Amino acid sequence: MSSADLTAGVREALIGELEGLRDGLKAAAEPLSEADFWRKPVEPGNSVGHLVLHLTGNLNHFVGAQLGGSGYVRDREREFTEATPPARAEALAGLDAAVATGVGVHRDRAVALDRSAGSVTGVRLAGGATLRARAVVLAAGCWSGQLKGLPPGAVPAVRPVKGQILRLWPSERAPVLTRTVRGIVGGSSVYVVPREDGTVVVGATVEERGFDTAVTAGAVYELLRDAHRVLPAITEMVLGECSAGLRPGSPDNAPIVGPASVEGGDGLVVATGHYRQGILLTPLTAEAVAAIVAGDEPPEEMAPFGPDRFTTVAARAGP
Repeated sequence: MSSADLTAGVREALIGELEGLRDGLKAAAEPLSEADFWRKPVEPGNSVGHLVLHLTGNLNHFVGAQLGGSGYVRDREREFTEATPPARAEALAGLDAAVATGVGVHRDRAVALDRSAGSVTGVRLAGGATLRARAVVLAAGCWSGQLKGLPPGAVPAVRPVKGQILRLWPSERAPVLTRTVRGIVGGSSVYVVPREDGTVVVGATVEERGFDTAVTAGAVYELLRDAHRVLPAITEMVLGECSAGLRPGSPDNAPIVGPASVEGGDGLVVATGHYRQGILLTPLTAEAVAAIVAGDEPPEEMAPFGPDRFTTVAARAGP
């Protein structure tokens, strides 16, 4: 699955969840009179109408204003204490409009940053279009440093680290694996991870081979050999798939997450260099990036991993 397909899939799932919430509120509102729509069953508590206003406010603030730059100014207190609330139909129409706002997905490749007056103001796409934004998140993995228009020093030297994995299909003679198995064989780590469909993933090599993504016989042999050492019955499974990918490795193999603190880097947020921990660190990285874009403080756990740690070391080293 391509990154564009994955992004579109996530968007569709989120929109589906929002539409489900909207439809649930509409179903609850349908049998209510205008007065009951705004009546609070208990104190303190919220009416169906106030919940509609609150969900509408969340969408207009976090999606419309924070992500889309709509200019919406939120009055959160009023969502719960509105003395003269709008008619039920008007409140529900506002919720419909907020859900429909969504987030646009552009199926194109960013080729360059757009900069003006010392700040990053958007990206230029391969198709020729320019997207304007008050914040741009650079999360292109090991290709992050290749984007044209990057301010000098904005992204440290992120390198590709090749990893090959195997996927094994179940068979009648093979045991059913229900837990992840990890081990060290001859100084190299190996993991065997079961999936819900009965397949098993075996991984992964760590290779400094540049941007090479060829699957090699040697890697297949080594992975099966090491997996067999920790789980002998695995040889009864069917070899179904071999693949190779590229991890982004930073100079210290730790994540690079934070605003680009270099001249001309205002508006640029970097999120790359996760090495072998990309999936595990996705939730924390997403939380940190969302906070930075919204102008809030990111989680303190991410404080040591800003891109400025490399420029600081370079400055201390001197010429």
